[in-house]
Parts: sequence; structure tokens; C-alpha cells
Amino acid sequence: NVTLDLAGHTITGPSPSGGTGPRGIVVLQNRTGVTVGNGTVRGFDSGVDVSPGANGTVVSGMTLDANGTGIRVNTGTSSTRLSGNSIVNTTQFSAIQIGGNGHLIENNSIANGASTGVFLSGNDNVIQNNRITNMGGNAVSIGSFPSNPGPFFNNRISGNQITGSGRVFNSTTIVVTNGSGTRIEGNLINGRRTTPGVFVFDSANTVVAGNSLTNN
Repeated sequence: NVTLDLAGHTITGPSPSGGTGPRGIVVLQNRTGVTVGNGTVRGFDSGVDVSPGANGTVVSGMTLDANGTGIRVNTGTSSTRLSGNSIVNTTQFSAIQIGGNGHLIENNSIANGASTGVFLSGNDNVIQNNRITNMGGNAVSIGSFPSNPGPFFNNRISGNQITGSGRVFNSTTIVVTNGSGTRIEGNLINGRRTTPGVFVFDSANTVVAGNSLTNN
């Protein structure tokens, strides 16, 4: 139940270095109820990193700018809430990389990243009401980490506004691989005319309903 309130301050790193360099803010293993908010983290391999075994972490009101990965929540975590953050200009990997179960990712603004907007590998997670713009790869991807091959159960992707994904890799906007019980509902997807808006692969009991799909 520790709160780190940056009160508008900025933490600046040496620049990303391929995944092995320093991280901006780290929630260590087996911590519960940590809250991080109200500041900027720039120029680290991972802006905010939540370690395995950390539960109930909240990251809100943060700007994550020009990090290799904006926010990484590792496999073995649960009940993280990422809300109201701005995650921009990620240089190497996903803006948000999520492992574990029962997380809520909502009302974030994600833009101009090198790769995927939200990469998810876990169960019972909700990705809703985010604005995702101009990503190099997928806007949202459900798939395997080396530490978590799946399958992935009962995830929901809903109410997101997504424009111009696949800038670098010509990628599908939303892709689900090895999922079960996934719901993709009420999203607004404006693509680049070259790939599908939604692609479901090797997955069971998927619902795709009520989306607006244009220019895919």
C-alpha cells in the first residue's frame, strides 16, 4: 500500500538499450497495493516495470515517453490497473506489455510506438476505452510470452478507438492467437487498407460484435 506520487516531476534515463538497461520505476516482487502516478518517465528500457508476484498495482496519470517499453507487467502478477496514462514514442517493444491475470487497462492514450500498442499474455483481463494511434505493429495482440505459452482465457477488448496501426510491420489491428472465450466488442478501428481489422487464429469461442471497421 505504498504510493509514489511524482507530483509532476520527471525521471529521465540514459536512453533505451535493447531490454537490458535500467528501468525507470520498479515494483518489486510480492508487493501489494502499490500506486504510481502523476509524473513523467523518459528514456529507460522500461518506464514502469511490475515484477512477478506483485498484486494490485495501480499506475495512473503517468506520461511514459521514449522508453523501450512504456509499462511492463510481468507474468505472475494479478489485478493491476493501468488507467489514464499517456504512453508515447516507445522505441523498441510494446507500449504496454501485460502478463498475468485479472488486469484492467483503460482510458490510456497510446501513440507513435515502434511496435505493438498492448501485448497481452494472460487470462481474465480487460482492455477498454483506450485511444491507440499510429503504432508500428498491432494495436492489441493476445499471444504467447516464452514464460506463458497459453492458452489465454476470457479476455475482453472493448470500446477502444484505434487508428493507423501497422505503420512499420503492416500488422493486423487486433489479433488473437491461442485464446478461448475472447470478446472483441464495440471498438472503432480505422486501418491502413492493407491488413485485417481483426484477425482470430487458433482460438475457440471468440465473439466479435458491434465493432466499426473501416479502411482495413
